[in-house]
Amino acid sequence: MPSIRPNDRYYLKRHSLVHKDSSEVTMYKCSKCEFKTKYAKCLKQHSLLHKDSSEVTMYKCCKCKYETKYQISLKQHSLIHKDSSESKYQISLKRHSLVHKDASEVMMYKCSQCEYETKLKAYLKSHIRVHKNSSMYK
Repeated sequence: MPSIRPNDRYYLKRHSLVHKDSSEVTMYKCSKCEFKTKYAKCLKQHSLLHKDSSEVTMYKCCKCKYETKYQISLKQHSLIHKDSSESKYQISLKRHSLVHKDASEVMMYKCSQCEYETKLKAYLKSHIRVHKNSSMYK
């Protein structure tokens, strides 16, 4: 039996929460508002909304005055300072633009083993590992 990489085990466990009802799992609740989630990491990210910028690490742009509590927001912001001819960023922006398109406007990648479908081929490849990994435990 092939071994499952620790990273795959984490994602399989995390993904399995998607299929469970909130009554079946521990729900993480915000103490400052009504927000709740199945994922501890999401609650940690959400809690930054309630904190003042003086209480958290702020991510600052080195090319302008932009600053944010979220590292991913700074990464997205930094794209505006890049030359649009740089292929690495063109590909990222093109792929990201799919998120905003309706499923009827783009080619959907469908899983042959369940109802899952996605706009990104890489996501389907990752999803298929869920089926392979879960069959190892049967």
